[in-house]
Amino acid sequence: MIRRWLHTRVQQALAEVPAVCLVGPRQTGKTTLALAIAAEGEAVYLDLESPQDRAKLQDAEAYLERHRGRFLQLALHDVVSPSGPNGKDILV
Repeated sequence: MIRRWLHTRVQQALAEVPAVCLVGPRQTGKTTLALAIAAEGEAVYLDLESPQDRAKLQDAEAYLERHRGRFLQLALHDVVSPSGPNGKDILV
């Protein structure tokens, strides 16, 4: 992978805030970037489209407590807005 300027910017952001969201079109390197950053330290990767990974979050509070302080990557793919393609949604 070619190290991009965004790699450094995401690392800086993670040092300043507890969460960073990578959003963009398909096949632009979001997951590759997140996995590269995660590889630099201890990380937990969850693909929320995977039934096995979703099952790990049945007791989300306990799961997250076990991994407190570790880099957590949640992968969401093909998310469809409940409001439709022209809707406005807020993700929190």
